[in-house]
Amino acid sequence: MGKKKILLIGASSLLGKALVDLFHDVYEIFGTYSQKELSQSSYKHIKQIKLDITRPHQLKKVFQAHKYDVVIHVASIGNIECCEQNKKRAKAVNFTATKHIVALTKLIRAKLIFISSSAVFAGISASYFEDSKREPINFYGKMKQLSEDVVLKEKKNAVMRVTMMYGWNNPSERSNTVTWIIESAKNGKQITLANDRFTNPVWNYEVAKSIKSVIEKNLCGCFHVAGLNTLNRYEIAQAVCKEFDLDSKYIKSKQYMHLHQVSRHGLQETLDTSNMVEKIHQIPISFEEGLRKMRKEGFHD
Repeated sequence: MGKKKILLIGASSLLGKALVDLFHDVYEIFGTYSQKELSQSSYKHIKQIKLDITRPHQLKKVFQAHKYDVVIHVASIGNIECCEQNKKRAKAVNFTATKHIVALTKLIRAKLIFISSSAVFAGISASYFEDSKREPINFYGKMKQLSEDVVLKEKKNAVMRVTMMYGWNNPSERSNTVTWIIESAKNGKQITLANDRFTNPVWNYEVAKSIKSVIEKNLCGCFHVAGLNTLNRYEIAQAVCKEFDLDSKYIKSKQYMHLHQVSRHGLQETLDTSNMVEKIHQIPISFEEGLRKMRKEGFHD
């Protein structure tokens, strides 16, 4: 029996990078990119496909090219402010494209794993469970909620909700919170973070490991994947500076209400990880351990 064929939609993303690194020896991966072909060494192990997910005819062509066993949908506009400012584009990428992907995955009888977000919640409870009431307060979260509903109509599919994800991103992709903090501190740029917005951040490779378990165990339904400890954004920045030997004098803190951001964000974005432990059989790691692993990994192409 040959390797399972996996269609990874959004291979260039932060999570896509970790999935390629972790999966390329185990599965036959077909990874999509939207702009420029990926030249990093890890991507030489996969078959790359240029794809604009907002073009249904392109999606159909990709799905007809091979008999995939699993489709992992990672691609999205993840910048919450950008989604708020360009709702038409955000809906096309983050929801309408997902509807087409769900339909095409069903046609080939494959399993779909969709990456969602803690943004589906209002951000007012200390911790959210998989079945907690969803009340998104920004457009990004609303599109994720709609997408979850479409994905889970098919019983074999899975939704993975993640918190703030960090790790070394590809140069062509947007920074994540941790790499932004590192670059700002290195360049002596002052940044101000909320001291009252809390989350339990997760390393991108930990999410990739969870997805691998969901595939191997053929799990379906909704699962939370997050880190062990809950921190506010200012504490996150302090921990990053400590681990990477950076001067924290450029890191300032304020209450969220004084940061004047374009979109609304929840203040409490912690996800409960009981099912991550009990069903996926993965123990969450601390933020400090994730940073140590990230530093040990180092950025590599």
